[in-house]
Amino acid sequence: MKKFMVFVMILIVAVSLGVTVYYFAQDREELIVDVPAELYINQGEGLYFGDNVRLEHAKSGHKLSIVSKNEEIVLNPYVDSIGFADVVSGGASIIEISVKNNKNIRPIYITVYVGNGNPSTPYYIDEEADLQKIGANSEESGSAFLAQQNYLLLNDISLSENFVPLNEFAGTFNGNGHTISGLTITEGKSGNAGLFSSMAETAVVSNLILSDVNVSGDFDNAGAITGVNKGTITRCSVTGGTVSSLKSGANVGGLAGSVVYSTSGKGRIDRSYASLSVEGTYNVGGLAGKNEGGIIINSYAAKLAEGDGVKATTNAGGIVGLNVNSADNKATVKNCYSTLPVTGSSCGGVIGLNTDSGEQKLNLVMGNYFDKTLVENGMNNTQNITFPEESKKVSEANFRGVYAFGEEITADSFNSYYSKVDPNNMVKWDFENVWMLSSEVNGGYPTLNPMGADVPDDLAVIYDASVVNDAQGLIQKAGDVNNGNTSNETYFRLENDITLTGDFTPIGTKEHPFSGTFDGNGKKIIGLKVTSSKAKEVKYAGLFGYVSASAKITNVTIVDPEIQEGADYAGALVGYSEGALIENCKVVKEGSLASVAAYIAAGGIAGLSEGTIKGCEVINVSIHSVNKGVVPTADNAAEVEQYKYRYVGGIAGQAGIFNAAKNAVVENCFVNGVEVFDSFGESAGLQSENYIVKSGATYYFDVKTTYVHIGGIAGASNYIVRGNLVLASSLNGDDTDKTTTVAGVVALSQSQIKDRSASQLYQNAVYDTSIQGFAAAGVVGTLEGVASENACVGGTVTGFFASGLATNINSYSTLQNCLAHTHVSLTSSSRDNGRKDSFANGLFLQTYTNYRSDALDSEGRVEKCISYCQFDDDTMDQNFLDSTCEYKVQSVVGAASRIFGSAHKLILIDSGNANVQNDFGLTITHYYADDNETIVNDSEMLNVGDIKNKMTALGFGFVGTNAAWNADSEYPIIRWNTTSYSVLQNIPNN
Repeated sequence: MKKFMVFVMILIVAVSLGVTVYYFAQDREELIVDVPAELYINQGEGLYFGDNVRLEHAKSGHKLSIVSKNEEIVLNPYVDSIGFADVVSGGASIIEISVKNNKNIRPIYITVYVGNGNPSTPYYIDEEADLQKIGANSEESGSAFLAQQNYLLLNDISLSENFVPLNEFAGTFNGNGHTISGLTITEGKSGNAGLFSSMAETAVVSNLILSDVNVSGDFDNAGAITGVNKGTITRCSVTGGTVSSLKSGANVGGLAGSVVYSTSGKGRIDRSYASLSVEGTYNVGGLAGKNEGGIIINSYAAKLAEGDGVKATTNAGGIVGLNVNSADNKATVKNCYSTLPVTGSSCGGVIGLNTDSGEQKLNLVMGNYFDKTLVENGMNNTQNITFPEESKKVSEANFRGVYAFGEEITADSFNSYYSKVDPNNMVKWDFENVWMLSSEVNGGYPTLNPMGADVPDDLAVIYDASVVNDAQGLIQKAGDVNNGNTSNETYFRLENDITLTGDFTPIGTKEHPFSGTFDGNGKKIIGLKVTSSKAKEVKYAGLFGYVSASAKITNVTIVDPEIQEGADYAGALVGYSEGALIENCKVVKEGSLASVAAYIAAGGIAGLSEGTIKGCEVINVSIHSVNKGVVPTADNAAEVEQYKYRYVGGIAGQAGIFNAAKNAVVENCFVNGVEVFDSFGESAGLQSENYIVKSGATYYFDVKTTYVHIGGIAGASNYIVRGNLVLASSLNGDDTDKTTTVAGVVALSQSQIKDRSASQLYQNAVYDTSIQGFAAAGVVGTLEGVASENACVGGTVTGFFASGLATNINSYSTLQNCLAHTHVSLTSSSRDNGRKDSFANGLFLQTYTNYRSDALDSEGRVEKCISYCQFDDDTMDQNFLDSTCEYKVQSVVGAASRIFGSAHKLILIDSGNANVQNDFGLTITHYYADDNETIVNDSEMLNVGDIKNKMTALGFGFVGTNAAWNADSEYPIIRWNTTSYSVLQNIPNN
């Protein structure tokens, strides 16, 4: 990585600009910190500040102090070396820089993120030298990275003229939306050329942009990203340049030379595109030269510059040159299009040559489009199957889906295939999650939605359903899946209500996940029971244990489930979803018991979902995470770390995984009368009297120490939670344990990819619900993203830290157009102890600002929010209505210090005895204006007319059908778009 200071063997990287920070005492004593607030470094490297951290004009007895708050990650620095420290493990540590014996100078806090190649702590890559280490032989450098580990690109990289392709890659490489430019390859490895010579079945390359590539030589397989892909290329693009091989019989593609089915069912390209020139002799395609049993889906090749196109002697295709089945593995090309010119014999706008044999082994070519003005044929085919007349239309649409563009390019013009269940129902392209269309972008052709959720491949729907009539049939199907006797094309449909007895073995394991379609057909599965012993055995518990990204589960109703503790991940429907679509499903209690429990993640629908949960309901069910009680020993540190994090939610325990390429969506779901809680225990080892951290005269809640997350919809979310309703439910965590956060919608909402605030909470409502925990909030606990148009109305919010809307708004995050109208109070433990460091607030507890004076958008920001909460009738000093406390400090030389994140255009109504604590030290009773306006201290309670006037003056936007607010009632309320989010039509009127 880049050298942070000129110091032998000390390497570091920073992704944000440093800024000199001064604190002045009257005697001119100065603490100078010219270091970014967030540092990224890899395990085994060192940390050195040098003169960038110094104390000038020090008084006698005053000394510089640099302390690592987590010595398991970063050892305490040697101050004599001005900050030299060893980085010993992956994770994050706070470095505190302060002056001993001087209370007038506030500490500066820096976060050090350490990569070690694990999924949650990937190696950080920021220059070509680090890139070249991936897959290098360990004896070559002593600091080489292994090919099977995980990597995150921190910034754009421009490569030197000749790049040596990386060895066979078996890990994950997350480009993080950054660009690698100038990839030039003239010599391959093992006959293959690309950024990676080849990709194993476990390899995933995501979110990567390549520009101005020049891959040219005598290769067997050549592509910009890889020569041979047995893994997954997703959300990637290649723009500009040439990929070519003149070797006879070579496979040449814009992204990959060959896509090959592997034993794990991988070998795929999805949500990716290429715009460049691709040239060769035999199999040449805009995306792939050859697709041998793999999947190319939701991708395109487009001409953006003169010279872009596909040229070959034979088998030239806009998407793929040769599409061929591998044994029984059908080669899939679905929902793709090309606008590239294609020249050569046996050329096609989509596929140069498609070859397969037998009706049951026909390749799946569905919903693909090409420009007939550039290429005469969409595909050449070696088989001419004659179908029976009654199925000809369906079969042709399913298996030979190649169409020329019509005169008008609209979303409705893109059809995928007919459903065999209903031949009149044409399945269309997904212009909500996958594609976008604008006449002003990409020549009016579709582009990919960069923020859209992952959706299943949905290949199984074209087949006849395997009917399940009774409990024995369901048990038999579970056994078939778990023994690996089914394929991705499995399609089950319930024909009757089923009552289960005994201990049920969940459908799907991690080794053999369920990958097909399960249509509940509106029928009920009653009495699903997974005992503790079975749950411990399978680890993933529910009707389905483990499902893949291609799975689709719809219209299932689970009645009176009992998922006992023992599994790591559990939901009544699914324990662990790699990215499946779960839609229109219900879990309901009709008898005496309905419960779900798990050690790590428990949810009413799913324990952990990396896909989409849509239109589901959970009613009167008890859902809880369980402390496994792992006692720390000298040899089980990893197990302790794994089981100390717990997530529980009314719909999903976890929705997505931090820093993962997949997106998780929970939308239009309904939770009613549900108990969501954590079964904490004394052996957790997490409880502490050190509830808060004091920085100078300011107290704040340290969110880095939270482990238990409880939410009405999800314990944790990494992408979109939208249009959901929590009604008359109970959310409860240990209110004496500082590791516990409880929130009405989501307890932990964090970005999908590091430094990208992709998490989004939109138009969610919490009504008449009891929320209690150490840190408790009406809508969201920790927010790293955007929360807009959410409300908490009625019910109670009780905590040592309690807030009507949110506990923590992180840097680069925004809480806006949200409403709190609930009862907010402190826990009995804080009252009994008379503590002065707990807070009960109407809006939010604390907001952070990144440590850069030139980046106003780095603020944690709260704006256009309204609180008219009720508070307990007391005069405790800590009962603040609005508190902004944080630990990352910022100041600018010659200007006023901007210590905290910002709060703008807030309306506080009927505050009772509460006060406001803010960074200016002012007391404001009702109304806090924009920074550019006068801060008003309204001693009189605002009447309805005043509120409307304030909203108008501050631009709240309650005029017009698309406005966020409605001020026609006594007090303002959020106006939801009930057409889009129908579940909210039934919310009570406050």
